[in-house]
Amino acid sequence: LNFHAPGSLSPQARAKLSDTWDLLGYWAGGLIFVLAALLIPRLLARAELFDLVLIGVTVLAALASRAVILFGLLPLMARMGLSPKVEPRYRAVSRWIREGTFGRLESMHVLFSGHVVHTGTHAWDLLLAWCGPWVRVEADLDTPAHEAAASGDDHTRDAADAARYASALRDGIHDRGGRAHIVFADGTEVFVTGGAKQYFVFQFDLVFSAGRVRIGNDVWEVATPADSPRYTGYRELAPVDPSALMTPEDLVGGSVLGALLDAMTTGQAPELSLEAATRSLALGVAVMQAGLTRTTVTPSTLDRTLRIASI
Repeated sequence: LNFHAPGSLSPQARAKLSDTWDLLGYWAGGLIFVLAALLIPRLLARAELFDLVLIGVTVLAALASRAVILFGLLPLMARMGLSPKVEPRYRAVSRWIREGTFGRLESMHVLFSGHVVHTGTHAWDLLLAWCGPWVRVEADLDTPAHEAAASGDDHTRDAADAARYASALRDGIHDRGGRAHIVFADGTEVFVTGGAKQYFVFQFDLVFSAGRVRIGNDVWEVATPADSPRYTGYRELAPVDPSALMTPEDLVGGSVLGALLDAMTTGQAPELSLEAATRSLALGVAVMQAGLTRTTVTPSTLDRTLRIASI
């Protein structure tokens, strides 16, 4: 019920369901204390010194099992390649931005095929990792007619698809493509073009004060200032080999589990986390809200109750 209900109930019914879960959780917590109050006096009356030994064994066994998982199983899975990889190229771009390799990041153009929430969330995740928190969003969304014409998609859903889609759309808003202007707290301005296309594309064009980087599904280019071959006394951007600027740390190509282990051992924030995913989704919602209301959206005006059907 908790898994299927959110896509099938109206917002009012979902709110009542959430209140019901909270109430049941409160009762369950109280019942635990009642049962403990009934059983503990009887257990203490028959307690022996050996019971302390059993408690110690239980605690040690719990700690040992966690240690085996954290320092044995998880590293083994990471080395065997059983964890999703963190793309080395994107790790290198993160380091270049952090270290100022090409000067200050001034602006960026993001291009992807798909919708603001469904595909865009992957782009929002990278933008937040590279630029930090956002401060305002403006957007213009595509119309259904524009998406149909742009994609040339004549796919027809079967009955099961249609039923799931209709359920998700109940009291919700259809995920769309569109264009957005996002300003981040560090001053970086990002221009986004995303929407239905007859091809797949996922690219970032980063403009620095002393260079330019293009990265995506089919592009990996870096350009730095060099003497112009056309104009005397001028400098233009010239291509360089991106691999020559990558470090062994970049090329290792970390994994999700590896990032988690590094965060646990060093105390630093993990590259991938539920909190980061939530922030990415919130930025996607902000773009949808800005396009629907045709207003500038800030973190303080973000509508966290906005329901978007993204399938």
